[in-house]
Amino acid sequence: VTVIGVDVYGFPSSDSDFDLRGAFVQPSIEAAGPESPSDTLTRLCLVDGLDMDLVLHEIGKYVGMLAQGNGSILEEILSPLVLMGEETLAPLRELARGCITRRLYHHYNGFSRAQIAKLRDKDPKHIKTLLYIYRVLMTGIHVLETGELECNIRTLAERFPVEPLPDLISAKTEERSLLEAWDWPWHQRAIKGLQSRLSRAYKYSPLPNRPTVLGELSEYLARVRLAR
Repeated sequence: VTVIGVDVYGFPSSDSDFDLRGAFVQPSIEAAGPESPSDTLTRLCLVDGLDMDLVLHEIGKYVGMLAQGNGSILEEILSPLVLMGEETLAPLRELARGCITRRLYHHYNGFSRAQIAKLRDKDPKHIKTLLYIYRVLMTGIHVLETGELECNIRTLAERFPVEPLPDLISAKTEERSLLEAWDWPWHQRAIKGLQSRLSRAYKYSPLPNRPTVLGELSEYLARVRLAR
């Protein structure tokens, strides 16, 4: 189980919830039963006053999504904040680097477009959504150009000089949530520039088209299931 979301993206605040993500191994006796077991478990709960959003996928589904270029799963596996399961996660983190492919473009392009539509159609506009747009586009460009996954917007801002970013991050961490209406046209232009750069990064990316570790992923799954 790892922590993902604003704590990893670089703009947490005291009112942020905790997004916990991970995988579980379905016991073989349940998998062979008359009812199909769920391959995704979700739970929303309150722990010591903190909102927890937990999503777990069965390990086979989890690894399959990784191999298909699911950027969210890649970010979860490579998250620097690991709560439990380090022994099982460590070899998967190594294999995940062999799943960094050009397919990631579709994840980051699609996710950013969904967030842009969400922000465009909403008034007043929220700084958190705007930061998500910038973070997703910058992460996508960075990984396609360099092969390295970087999710922290503070680190990304050093490479992508979007002038208002430090002020936006400060506003979010200080729980000032609304974007000034007159700022939106400027951000629209900046976002379009990053979208164009994401498309160029995809076109000229040196990354492979497919994962290079499919055999190793199958072996990993077999080992994990046998260990249970």
